[in-house]
Amino acid sequence: MTPAATVALAARRISQAPAPVALLDACALLDVLRVALLRDKPPPSTVVADARRFTNAAHCEPPQVWLIITETARHEISEHLNGVERETLADLTKLDGHVSRVLDALDLFFPNTRLFWNLPGQHLPQLATELRKLVEDVVSASVVLADDDATCIECARIRSTIKHPPAHKKESRKDCEMFEHYLALLRAIRRSGCTSRAVFVTSNSVDFDHAVIRDELQHVGAEMVATLTHAHGLLGRP
Repeated sequence: MTPAATVALAARRISQAPAPVALLDACALLDVLRVALLRDKPPPSTVVADARRFTNAAHCEPPQVWLIITETARHEISEHLNGVERETLADLTKLDGHVSRVLDALDLFFPNTRLFWNLPGQHLPQLATELRKLVEDVVSASVVLADDDATCIECARIRSTIKHPPAHKKESRKDCEMFEHYLALLRAIRRSGCTSRAVFVTSNSVDFDHAVIRDELQHVGAEMVATLTHAHGLLGRP
């Protein structure tokens, strides 16, 4: 497992080899595993291709993109990956059953319908496994950011106490700590003179899609996007 870097160390590495920066939230990566079932996201082929491009670019020497994930977010992905994979496979299997019934009915009126659309149920477990591997590849290509900086933790505590987004409706200490560490990293690289484009990637619109969050990101030269594909659109395709 990749050891975690402090904010100062991560900032120094990025400043010494400037490249676009993508700050990752766990939910955005778990959505890659769910991508075949999400209607409001980019097409699965695009999401998979962009995730692979990001992974390959992060492995270049020097990196063509910096993928950053906090220790807590990495742990959250590890903790939920098995469950999300099971849920995805169950939903895909259910979809396969629905399609089979629709085709059975259509075949009564339009013979040979099955020749034009046949969902290969035997490949569904492999699909879920490959999507899981893709998520793990993105995580393994990321710089893990230690989220134990005392100043960031105190700022997160205050943010959470006064219900300042992302803790606007509930105490969400983990989200606040992640966001404060990402802000601290961005401030550090800007102080070093690094002007690389940066995005915060999260699909958690309930907690993060607020004007104050966007303003805070703008002040450190970053934007917020919902998917890796949207991140590619802003950062450029490696």
